[in-house]
Amino acid sequence: METSSLMVVNPPELGRPRGFAHGLLTPAGGRTLFVAGQIAADADGRVTTDDFVQQFEAALTNVLIVVHAAGG
Repeated sequence: METSSLMVVNPPELGRPRGFAHGLLTPAGGRTLFVAGQIAADADGRVTTDDFVQQFEAALTNVLIVVHAAGG
C-alpha cells in the first residue's frame, strides 16, 4: 500500500503532532484506521496527572477522539 493513499487523521483537539500522526485511515472500500501511541497528553502535549487510572482514561479518550475524527 502506498502512503499517498492513506488519509492522515490529526484532530485539532489533540494538538499538533510532531513527527507522527494521531491516526492513518485507508481508503473507502477497505477502511482500516491505524491508531497507536496515544498517551495522556493534553492539546499542549502535557501530562497533567501522575495517577495511572486518570492517565489511562485520558489516553483512551484521545484514541476515541481519533476514531470519531475518522468517522467512527
